[in-house]
This record gives sequence, structure tokens and C-alpha cells, in this order.
Amino acid sequence: MKMNIFTYITIFLLLFINSLHADIKIDDSSKEIILLNKSEIYYDEKNEENINTLIEKPELFHPFKKEFINYGLKNKSPIWVKFTLHNISSKTIQKTISIDELRLEHIKLFTVKDNKVINLQKSGSFHRKKFNGILMPHFNVQLLPSEKKTFYLKVFSPSYALAFKALITTYEDFIYKDIKYHLIWGIFIGILITILIYNFFLYLLTTNSLYFYYSLYILGILASRKVHYLIWLHIFPMHDPIAVEKEISLIVYYTNFTVLTMALFTQHFLQTKRYPKLHRLLNFIIIIIVLHSFITSPSFLSYQDIAPLYLILIIFYFCIGFYALYKKNKNAPYFILGWSLGLLAWVFALLHGLNIWSVKYEFFYITETLITIEVFFFSYAISQYIKELNKEKELLSQELITQKENENILLEKKVKEKTSNLNNELEKNRFLLQELNHRVKNNMQFITTLYSLKLENANEKNIQEKLRDIERKIFAMSQFHQMLYKEKNIKSIDATVYLKKIIETIKNSFDLYDVSFTFNIDAKLEIEEAIYCGLIVNELVTNAMKYAFPKNKGDIEITLTEDEKFKYLKVKDSGIGIQNNSSNGFGQTMIEILAKEQLNGTINTYIENGTKIEIVFPKSKY
Repeated sequence: MKMNIFTYITIFLLLFINSLHADIKIDDSSKEIILLNKSEIYYDEKNEENINTLIEKPELFHPFKKEFINYGLKNKSPIWVKFTLHNISSKTIQKTISIDELRLEHIKLFTVKDNKVINLQKSGSFHRKKFNGILMPHFNVQLLPSEKKTFYLKVFSPSYALAFKALITTYEDFIYKDIKYHLIWGIFIGILITILIYNFFLYLLTTNSLYFYYSLYILGILASRKVHYLIWLHIFPMHDPIAVEKEISLIVYYTNFTVLTMALFTQHFLQTKRYPKLHRLLNFIIIIIVLHSFITSPSFLSYQDIAPLYLILIIFYFCIGFYALYKKNKNAPYFILGWSLGLLAWVFALLHGLNIWSVKYEFFYITETLITIEVFFFSYAISQYIKELNKEKELLSQELITQKENENILLEKKVKEKTSNLNNELEKNRFLLQELNHRVKNNMQFITTLYSLKLENANEKNIQEKLRDIERKIFAMSQFHQMLYKEKNIKSIDATVYLKKIIETIKNSFDLYDVSFTFNIDAKLEIEEAIYCGLIVNELVTNAMKYAFPKNKGDIEITLTEDEKFKYLKVKDSGIGIQNNSSNGFGQTMIEILAKEQLNGTINTYIENGTKIEIVFPKSKY
């Protein structure tokens, strides 16, 4: 009885194992099928088999249980994958077999029927006829209704890690995945290039060498990833085997450049000149990397040979951060945290390349994600570092200035106490004299211009009134100069006193009028503003006395206020308002010139229960 049970179990297991690697059944509804775990593989370690010998030796193949293959960088032999597709539908169907690693060098797909090769397709770096915009290696296959076909996939890539995953999809799904791959890498490259350009321009603007070395480091990251291969695909004719070999041989130089820029960035970010022995060691590493770049070749210390050394160097740079932290370097925490992200990315990439851990197939785009976060973090860290550096410079400058000031105070204290008041008064008087001379000269010229304009329109009937008008204007300016002379503060005058004196003069000219005046003055006038405001008020009040009150009786309100940016001069009367047939005479023209050109302001007119003229002009910057 036990024997029978054992027999049944054995038969069941054999049938189960065989079913795992039976024909791969496909039809129109099949979307995506993982190929490798449904296939058999053979690793041709001595590279001595070909398709014809393998057809005759099916026993060399064994079932494969994983979804991906990874033989690492040390691989120098081809891998063979054998599988059979069975179209279980009644229609002819077409499928695409895709490989997810674009840098594999030689990929061949043999179609076998009745133990004979009936078709051969080639792909990989050395077999691209031209770059048509599709990145991933792929093969299109067709199966007739109910047809079975056996395929042998040969993958040989001595220069890169032999690691890939194969899928059976529709052509449309394959194109979608390829576009998605394009997009993800485009975003990754775009982010790095943007940050590179940003930091390089900061270097040009600030001449801070840290930005320059960080830009080089980002350039090194771009070179060490697949970016260089993508650039070659889009620019150079990659169907030429010589061009492919050149590109492959450059991987050592790309990686050397990356490790070199890491060392330079570490030196400048952590300011290792503070630690002479460590700084000299980093200089020695830089020299070795440069020398290796000159003497290396694909046959001498290839990438596969020195990849572990790169990992050791990266870990060494990471340890430098802890040493700097021990020395209380302010940038060390930023360096350790940022570099830990970069170190993880490099470790994952090397572990994958050395066939220790295929992290690529467990965490998609993990290295690119870590590198992107690292680049953003270091950009932030550098900005903080520059801010701290500027703060230190400002504090140091302030300390030096304070020290100098204290020394000057101690040396000149007695002399300064005796002479400061005298010097201040002398300076004020000298400036006042210059300002008075300048103002008098300009204002007299202005009076002459006004007088000339008046005389152009003068006639015998109105010449007396015009002369009185000129007299009032001259008085307004003379009051300004008189107040300027008496004021101790040469920057501004008391607007209330100044405007009341002008109004007093106008009232004396119209002594038979019963007009009351109200003043709401809540601002001072700068000397640049006072003369023009005085003339405007003189003209507006004179016009109101002449034309606003037919019965020679009314009220006039003068207001001067200010806010943070503007001053507001308002003259309001309770008269009959400006008439539509009022002429645009000299007075109105003068007001517009003074308000708009001299005060850089605007004029607003409101007619309601009289006339209100509002002049709005910006406050003086001085």
C-alpha cells in the first residue's frame, strides 16, 4: 500500500513539474506572459554549442523557476532559453517577445520546426540596423491557427551584466511599455540636467566653486547611468559594430569620471583642507583615478574587474562624512544623509551587476529614485551651506566693523564731542546757503517764464488783474523762501503756516468778499513740493474767488493729507461749480504742468455742491 502511494505521489510530481514547462498556450486574449519561468535554459559555460548541436541535445536544458536571469558582470558565456508557443485559437495571431535590458550585445531568436531552423532574428547593441525610436530589444512572431512553434533564444553579452527579463505581449502593449520606459528615463534625465544647469548658472553668478564641482558630480551621475547609451542611440549610428565597441569601452571612463567628481565634491563640500592628512589622501585618489583613465583599456582592468574597487571608494567617501561629523563639521550631517542615498543606489547597482542581489526586479527604478532624491537633497544642503557661509561672512564683517568703530570711538571720542555740534551746524548752513541760492535762481527763472506767458495774452482791460495775479504768485514763492530761510529743518516746512500766509494774501486782494476758509493740514511739505503746492493752491483759490461765488460769499476748504506712498492736496469750494464753457486758460495749464510734470501726480476734479480739485502725488524718496 505504501509503495502504491509513493508511486502515485511520484507520478503526480513528475506531471506537475512537466506541466510547469509545457507548451505556452496563447490566443488573442493573452495580454502579458512572463517567459523565463515557463521555459528551459542552458548556460553554455564553454561557449562551444550552436543551434544545431542544441537541437540534438535537449537533455542539456533544464526547467527555470525564476522570472528573470542574472549572471552578473563576470559572465563571458551565452545563455540559451528554449520554449514552445502553442496557438490554441482558430485565428492567426502575432505576438512580441521583448527583453527589458537595452544594453545586451547579442540576442538571437531561432524558430525551429521539425528539428530544423526555419527563421533567425537578431537584436541587441551589435545588431541594430538603425535606431527607429524603440529602445527595448524585441522579436515579432506569428502563429497560425492551432500551430506550435519551438524557439531558442540566445543571449550573449560579455561586456555588460547578463541580466534580463523576457515577456510575451501584443505589439501594442510592447510599444506602450517602451514609451513608458522612454518617459520615465526622460523625466529622470530631465531632472538631473535641469539641476545641473541650475547649479552651473549659480556658479557663474556667484563664482562659488562648490556649485561647479556639484555640477560636475551630476554630470558624472548622468554618465554612469544608461544616459550615455541613450545619447549614443539618438545621435550616433549604432548599427556600426565599431561604434558600439567604442561606446562599450567608454564605460570605464564614465565611471572613473563619476568617482573623480565624487572626490572633488567631497573635498569642497566638507572643506577637507581642514584635515590635511585626509585631504592629501583624497588628492592621491584623484591622481590614481586620472592615471587609470589614461592607461586603461577594455583588456586591462575592465569595468568588471574594478567594479568592487569603485564600491570600496564610495564607501570610503561615506566614511569621510562620519570623520567630519566627529570633527564637528556643520556640513557633515547633510553629507552623510545625502550620500547614504547615493551609496544605496551604487550598492544596489553593483550588487545587481555582480549577481549578488537582483534588486532591479524587486524594486523597480530604485536606483534612479534614490539618485533623484539624493540630487535634490544635496541641492538643498548646498543652499543651506551657502546661507550659513554668507551669515558667517556677514558676522565676521560686522565684528570687524564694530571693532574698527570701537577703536575710532576710543581714539576720537574727546575731539568728536567738542566739534560734532559745530560741524553739524556748519554743514547745515553751507547746505542751506547752496539750496537757497539754487532755489532762488530756479524760482526767479520760473517767475520770468510765468510773466512772459501772462503778457502774451494781456490787453489793456485785464493787465491790472494779471499783474495782481503775478504779484500773488511772487508772494507765494517769496513766502516759501522766507520760511525756508527761518526753518532749522531744511528738508521740509510747516505746510499750515505756509498755506495760511498765501491765503491771507489772496483775501487781501479780494477785501470785499465774505469767504471763510477751513484748513485740514495733516502733513508736511518737502522743499521740492512746497513751492509747487503753494502755486497750485494760490491759483485754485484765486479762481474760486473770481468765478465760484457770484454773490461774493461762500466757503473754501483746503486739505493736505498723506499715506505710506502718496500725498493728497484738495481745494474745495461751495460755489456754483466749473461751467462747461469754462476755457482752458493759463491758470489751468499751469496747474496741470505743476501737478503732472513737477510733482509727477494726477488731477481729479469733482463737481457736486461746488467744485473739488484733488492733486495726488507720490511722496518724496528722500
